[in-house]
Amino acid sequence: MGASVPLQSSNEMPKSLRPYSSGHSITPRGLSAGAIDGIRHGRFDRLFPETQTTAPDDAMLLKLAEFMVTSFEADGVGAPDPGRPIIEAEVSDENATIPAAYTYFGQFVDHDLTLDVTGFGQSQKDAKAVIDFRTPALDLDCVYGGGPADQPSLYRKASNGARHLLRLGDAIAGAGPGSTRNDLLRLPALPDDPAQIALIGDKRNDENKIVSQVQATMISLHNKIYEDDDFHPGIADPDVRFENTVRLVRWHYQWVVLFDYLSGHICMSTALSDFGSLETPHLPYYAAVMAKGRDYPFMPVEFSGAAYRLGHSMVRPSYSLSAANLTKGVDGAGVPNPRFPTFGKRGDDLRGFGEPITSIWSIDWGFFIDGVTPTAPPAGAVVPQPSYRIDTRVVNPLSHLPEFEGLPPERKQEANLAYRNLNRGVGLGLPTGEEVAAALKITPLSNDQVWSAGSNRYKDEDGPSEIKSRRAAITAQGFAGHFKDRTPLWYYILREAEYYGCTRELPEAYLAGIVAAGEDPEAVKQEDLNYGGQHMGPVGSRVVLETFLGLLSYDEKSFIHQPTWRPHAKLNTGGGDFTLGKLIDYALG
Repeated sequence: MGASVPLQSSNEMPKSLRPYSSGHSITPRGLSAGAIDGIRHGRFDRLFPETQTTAPDDAMLLKLAEFMVTSFEADGVGAPDPGRPIIEAEVSDENATIPAAYTYFGQFVDHDLTLDVTGFGQSQKDAKAVIDFRTPALDLDCVYGGGPADQPSLYRKASNGARHLLRLGDAIAGAGPGSTRNDLLRLPALPDDPAQIALIGDKRNDENKIVSQVQATMISLHNKIYEDDDFHPGIADPDVRFENTVRLVRWHYQWVVLFDYLSGHICMSTALSDFGSLETPHLPYYAAVMAKGRDYPFMPVEFSGAAYRLGHSMVRPSYSLSAANLTKGVDGAGVPNPRFPTFGKRGDDLRGFGEPITSIWSIDWGFFIDGVTPTAPPAGAVVPQPSYRIDTRVVNPLSHLPEFEGLPPERKQEANLAYRNLNRGVGLGLPTGEEVAAALKITPLSNDQVWSAGSNRYKDEDGPSEIKSRRAAITAQGFAGHFKDRTPLWYYILREAEYYGCTRELPEAYLAGIVAAGEDPEAVKQEDLNYGGQHMGPVGSRVVLETFLGLLSYDEKSFIHQPTWRPHAKLNTGGGDFTLGKLIDYALG
């Protein structure tokens, strides 16, 4: 394979694309069926033993879930926070080091990896019996489906006459560079059913109007690379060209996931170096499970059921999609709409599943991520919009998921995403946060640290504060006694991020906006440190990276098995780090 590539050396790599010299006749991984040759699905398994603690009371789980979606103000418990206009920073809530696009890119990645259809409330102690109906690989089967031979409805003819381009839907009027250009391909509405169902490889990538546009962007990326001869030197055969395109799209995507999304934003910046070289990463927990006779990669339940659910805390209650949306209501009548609610009234919010993307909903990606130039943002706009912090709070809209409207009162908790996560963790017998920390030989948070608020860099504030208010409320709820030494893993991962996660400098553009608004940047920096939650802590980082590196390592066709390959210069413009912003900018430019 050649010399090992240190995992932290991605900025020093040559950017030439290595031509393919073999394997052109092999069906690209995941196109004939699933990512595992001839197998449509994988299975879940455990990195660590099942919990040895007594399950917490369900009433306390519900109480904790409801507490997690409560807003806290300096003088006590407040009403649900709808979010402020885009010209106002929200320092206590926002994570300025992770732009909002990564929240929904993370959701897209999750849909690429896992689909557990176990019914809510069904206790599932045997993790190995839980089927993962997504291929456990970063292979974009949610985009490519079964391939053009198996699912021709997803494909259309290219300029060379081969059915190798992915279908998109209607063009979006007025969409400019850096904006979503097309809706997803949709079935027409019927007289008795107005839903316009998206024809895509995974229906979940139409569940909200942001992730649907991530899906459309990845489709656009495939189509653009396929039609560009610069990516296919010496390749004349259309089928080989298609295979080459799929590889390139997957490898650029995998690179972004590992180096930009995970190492650059979500995990501790030093965590990746603990795994050794890129070609042969040290994976003591994932490899130990594989060594027990497994033929194919697996999805750890600690990852899917807890650690990778960090994105739920990153969701904002509302989003600005573009400059045009700041002055137009959903009816186009000119009613100002500074941010669209994540969930609200159908037709006025960002929910999907049959809701077409029109010019009202088209995203200007410069409002969501660095590397894409926003079009005409208002003076003082905080763009790209930050995600919310990785902490023990989730926004109010996630406590009443719209797909569960109409549940009887005795089942209303099933619409609370926080409760669903906590309940599923108990059902799967997930180890506690303390048990996972011990297995990883990481000093766990103390009980006092878990059931507190703020980071380990907290500096006491004069007078009332939100953190003080939350600390007092946690004490009053009695969580520290009931959950002592048995913290639900999902909650522990979030609390650990809140406690440890603040080591990155705030972006200069964010601080410039703070200064323009007349605020003291040093005070803002300290407030940011007080709240924490910029990135995951040591336990969360280890579980997440062990999983992703395990999947890439046991996928013989992933980019890490091609040690000389680097992102193409056409995508990685300007050199330096290759990022999600650059990928989006190329795909939609």
